[in-house]
Amino acid sequence: MKRRRFIHSLFALPALALYPAGKNIAAPVGGEAPEILLQESPIAGFQYYDGELVFYDLYPGMALELVREPDNKRDSQAIEVQCPLGKLGYVPRAANTAFAQMMDRRVTLHAELTQLTESADPWQMARFKVWI
Repeated sequence: MKRRRFIHSLFALPALALYPAGKNIAAPVGGEAPEILLQESPIAGFQYYDGELVFYDLYPGMALELVREPDNKRDSQAIEVQCPLGKLGYVPRAANTAFAQMMDRRVTLHAELTQLTESADPWQMARFKVWI
């Protein structure tokens, strides 16, 4: 037996012992993969877009759509946050690089409005969560 194959078998055998034969270890229990929470943050630029105009029509739990904007002149990693009523703003720049890379690779991200607060500070007005 060649050395490389022998070493590989040493590491592979203990892992195989954890899973019964014939079981697909990549398949999630119950048939559907659980969603993983990636981030909760405020919506950047909420005051500059439709956010304040539609504020009283928004509600926690509202589904949001994340739309890549690679041609944005200020930030090539920009991701718009949209709802059925209009554009609410953007994913904050400090947190958008990983999401932009995922979206560029066609990974589906889900977003939802989680909190609405009347405030003079636009960073406090709307928060959202992103799941994969």
